[in-house]
Amino acid sequence: MEPHQFGKPVTEPLTSPSEQTGVAGQLVNLPLYFKQEFEPGTFGPEFPWDREIQGLILSSFFYGYIATQILGGYLACHYGGKRLFGVGVLATAIFTILTPLLAKLSVYLLTAARVVEGLFEGVTYPAMHGLWSRWAPPSERSRLVAITLSGSYFGTVAALPLSGALAENQGWSAIFYIFGENKILQTLFRNLDQRSPEIEVPWHNILTSVPVWAIVAAHFSENWGFYTLLTELPTFMSDRFGYSMHDSGLLSALPYLAMGIVVQASGFLADWLRTTGILSTMQTISEWQTVFLISSTVYIIGAVVYAFLASGKIQPWASNNQECNTLLDDQSHTSNEELAPPTITTTTTAAVEEEIEDDDDDD
Repeated sequence: MEPHQFGKPVTEPLTSPSEQTGVAGQLVNLPLYFKQEFEPGTFGPEFPWDREIQGLILSSFFYGYIATQILGGYLACHYGGKRLFGVGVLATAIFTILTPLLAKLSVYLLTAARVVEGLFEGVTYPAMHGLWSRWAPPSERSRLVAITLSGSYFGTVAALPLSGALAENQGWSAIFYIFGENKILQTLFRNLDQRSPEIEVPWHNILTSVPVWAIVAAHFSENWGFYTLLTELPTFMSDRFGYSMHDSGLLSALPYLAMGIVVQASGFLADWLRTTGILSTMQTISEWQTVFLISSTVYIIGAVVYAFLASGKIQPWASNNQECNTLLDDQSHTSNEELAPPTITTTTTAAVEEEIEDDDDDD
């Protein structure tokens, strides 16, 4: 790699996809765990928690997660992103391992632990961006950031089916123990003694920048859809379509496989366009801005169409039972018509009787 003015040449990824697998596993464990513990007729329920309580436990992570985003960027600038990332992952790993115990002790302890996990997890992405902003050569920055961020998607691809298999074969607790231990091992083998020089953060310029708030809005919207699908899709696949936990995890992972591939390809493409001179830095930004605008338009059209036409109720034509009953009724009706002998209807009988009476009167 090219030398960089802010530090030593990068010789290895500072945050590897395997580390991101542990992060992704932390988010996808609970939906599969809820499926096994609370689905009627499956294993449980071990805990008397309804859908509202389950939703509270799932969402509590994000209350902590959103609170440390800006703080994470500040700490990364002053104390080094490498150290901050390690602390965030290690603390999250510890609470991940404690999750089964806390769940058995109290739902309030579990919810509080999830909030604390979110607080520590919230600093990891700002730490990664802080690392690459100083360590990555400008001509390689896009691809290095893409490789790092794609770890979340590939980690999800690995974590979803693995969590389903662990839940079915080893029990739900094994999910938290294995992913938590993986994150601890990753952290212990990292070098945490690197300290970045402190710099003054121009908070006023950042908070009054229109492009910054545009990125905040876009990131908020993307994360809303990303984490909603991440936490709810496995349960939806199991409840609505009856897939096993293993199959549900495998199918739910497919969108993230595509996302990981596209993210890496985009990063390499952006750097290649700049290094070959096909596009300058500003032209590359302009081209990707066009891509983002087209993508946003497609999303908005899809959302508007869905809002006007979608329904949360199962339609008669979408019910397997309704289709079977309709087919059986049609077949039964057809069979009766084919097999039944010719009969005299009530109207015909009345007409014949009236004709006989008229003949008697004439006589």
